[in-house]
Amino acid sequence: FLWSIAASRLVGVAFGREIGDSSFSVKIEAAISLFAVLIGWLWLSIWGSSVHTYALIITGLFLAHLSYNSAVKKGSSRWYIAVWSKIAKWANLAPEMRQEDSYVPSPKRVDVDERTKVS
Repeated sequence: FLWSIAASRLVGVAFGREIGDSSFSVKIEAAISLFAVLIGWLWLSIWGSSVHTYALIITGLFLAHLSYNSAVKKGSSRWYIAVWSKIAKWANLAPEMRQEDSYVPSPKRVDVDERTKVS
């Protein structure tokens, strides 16, 4: 189950959602949904179809839909740039290699001098 926590964050970034910045319930929901879908698919491919297998897959897809709708939206670029940026951030690569500004909208920075300046 632990692999699905990191994998759900990567899948979320690929779909333009930041699971890591979302609430705890969304994090758990995303991890359980990915785990359920992949275990259901594995069960289906090895032992064939059954009602329980399809229920597991449908439940996982429903939880994925819920976590997609309630997760923090971040970025709007291509999915592979976002996934690479997330992996590079985890690996502590230099910001130049991460390409973060291409998928993460950066807020306008205001210097201290500009805030205290009187017009």
